Amino acid sequence: KIDGNIKGNVETTKNITINGKVVGDLTCDNISMKNSAVQGNVRLKGQAVMANDSMLIGDLSSQVAQLNGKIKGNIEISGKIMLDRDSVIIGDIKAGSIAISDGAVINGFVTTTYLSKDESANIFPENIALGD
Repeated sequence: KIDGNIKGNVETTKNITINGKVVGDLTCDNISMKNSAVQGNVRLKGQAVMANDSMLIGDLSSQVAQLNGKIKGNIEISGKIMLDRDSVIIGDIKAGSIAISDGAVINGFVTTTYLSKDESANIFPENIALGD
């Protein structure tokens, strides 16, 4: 748990709950951000939860994310990302799937579930055949 201010990188194999400010990169299993600000990259093995009174200036990568705060940076989520109504994202999002609530703001590119050439061929034919 982080209550207060930290300058420097934080790395742990445990969960982190932040109620303060961090200037530095964070690496951990899961993170919960409430009334917090982070300037640095956040890399997680699990889930990111961000309240509407929190801000991240840096990139975020995790398996799952439920966001309601502000992020200026790129986001890469291997599973599902949920953007609640107070979310403001300035940066690109790559995710397995995405849910966006009414009111959320995204200023960047969004890419979901990469399709291989074979998978894409199963969805889209090479040509559209016209009947005789």
